[in-house]
Amino acid sequence: MLRKAGEIMAEYIRNGKLEANRKNRIGAGAYGIVYESDVPGNVMKEVIVPESKQDYAAVNTLKDETDLQAIAAEMGMAPRVAGLEQFPGGVGNRMEMADVRENYEPHGAVMQGWPEGMDAVRVNQQLGQLALKGVRLEDRHNGNVLYNKTTGRPMQLDFGIAGRVEGSEKAATLAMVTSEGFEAAGIPEMGNMLRDIVMDYLEGGQVEEKDTGTKILEELEQQLRKKKAAKEDKSNLLPSFRSLGGDISKVEYKSAGGETYKLFYGGGPLSKGA
Repeated sequence: MLRKAGEIMAEYIRNGKLEANRKNRIGAGAYGIVYESDVPGNVMKEVIVPESKQDYAAVNTLKDETDLQAIAAEMGMAPRVAGLEQFPGGVGNRMEMADVRENYEPHGAVMQGWPEGMDAVRVNQQLGQLALKGVRLEDRHNGNVLYNKTTGRPMQLDFGIAGRVEGSEKAATLAMVTSEGFEAAGIPEMGNMLRDIVMDYLEGGQVEEKDTGTKILEELEQQLRKKKAAKEDKSNLLPSFRSLGGDISKVEYKSAGGETYKLFYGGGPLSKGA
């Protein structure tokens, strides 16, 4: 009985500390708020709207969000998930995760703006990696992405608008984020070319056929040869689209300014150099 009383007292003290932290929130959105946890080095994301009243055609439940963030966290792209607490009616449900503010910072002058330049290239690289893991992540405005203060590597926050993808949907998601990466690097025509080829395969029902990725690569190379006389030489563009199931290794290209960009899928860093 004394043990039970001790547990009740400990929970009472914990909730009191969390309530005090809740009043000094770190951030807030339409459905939730973020504040410091009672555990040093962690933060809480708490639902402030009953889950039954949220628009789940667009927004995940906190449990779904936690599951998706855990996948990204294992890949080093999102804060580590420490736990999930659920309450009757979904009011007050909260996810505990690592506080990454010491090493990561926001970019962009406008919080609701979108990543630009190399930030956008890096974000889309990570979205491509997540697509290969069967995760579609959206709503990547400046308020939902932090960047390593030293390396610039993105850290993805808020998996409220996200979902699982497979088969043709995975291929479409991957094609879209890869083409957006090209556009961010200043060569939108290459992104358009890739998107058009993949969409043709999707419409033809060929995307899940054997060696489809290799065929897409070959078609890209053919179109590149046709554009060899274009103003910008893209003969060194080598997208490896050999397996839509998960074996996309890298995309390498030159920008209009002559800089070489490399997007590595599969855990390697994005690099930029002559």
